[in-house]
Amino acid sequence: LHVVMFPWFAFGHISPFVQLSNKLSLHGVKVSFFSAPGNIPRIKSSLNLTPMAEIIPLQIPHVDGLPPGLDSTSEMTPHMAELLKQALDLMQPQIKTLLSQLKPRFVFFDFTHYWLPGLVGSQLGIKTVYFSVFSAISQAYILVPARKLNNSLADLMKSPDGFPATSITSLDEFVARDYLYVYTKFNGGPSVYERGIQGVDGCDVLAIKTCNEMEGPYLDFVRTQFKKPVLLTGPLVNPEPPSGELEERWAKWLGKYPPKSVICCSFGSET
Repeated sequence: LHVVMFPWFAFGHISPFVQLSNKLSLHGVKVSFFSAPGNIPRIKSSLNLTPMAEIIPLQIPHVDGLPPGLDSTSEMTPHMAELLKQALDLMQPQIKTLLSQLKPRFVFFDFTHYWLPGLVGSQLGIKTVYFSVFSAISQAYILVPARKLNNSLADLMKSPDGFPATSITSLDEFVARDYLYVYTKFNGGPSVYERGIQGVDGCDVLAIKTCNEMEGPYLDFVRTQFKKPVLLTGPLVNPEPPSGELEERWAKWLGKYPPKSVICCSFGSET
């Protein structure tokens, strides 16, 4: 069994795709991992590069305003990241050529790649899996057909029709205002909402990085919204037993606190 992994060029997206690749490789699945050249050294540091896994570099097309050599959003301003989506859309011929050569059974793709199911499904006979690295509750609140492209601030402060009343049912204004970004078009291209909805509509299977024990009601809502199979990866991270020694500065700092009293928080791709 051969699959292709094709995440958005942000490490908050790349990392879960790498973690899922490692899990699949353990079960004898061959993985071809797509990314831009500048991201490959960091991917190599976490992808189990066995005979069952390979990294395939992609060339990012030129787009005015996007400096060459910037291959992930961690190096970019928000404006540049929107131009990177334009460049991604221009990669369709390159991706079609690669997939026609590799002939994988499945392609796992990200929210930005709304065109991929139409590009490879009917023409190449490859099944597509939309892999959402977001929580199910955020998918259910923001990226479902019950929402519309012309959502207003007032709309976003309220949960969509049918949303489960088990946790949040509304948002504060400052939070809802931030989410207006999802429905905003940049440079004449599709919004995040349009990309996400079209991607899920076109795919064969929706996979989400979560589990029923944590987000069951929201997963049920997503299933009713999209009416297609929803597979769950679980959290994907099984910590390895610690090995080696900490750097002295960290050992000294942590040594000031009792065991199990320090929490590490990660707030996404860039933090």
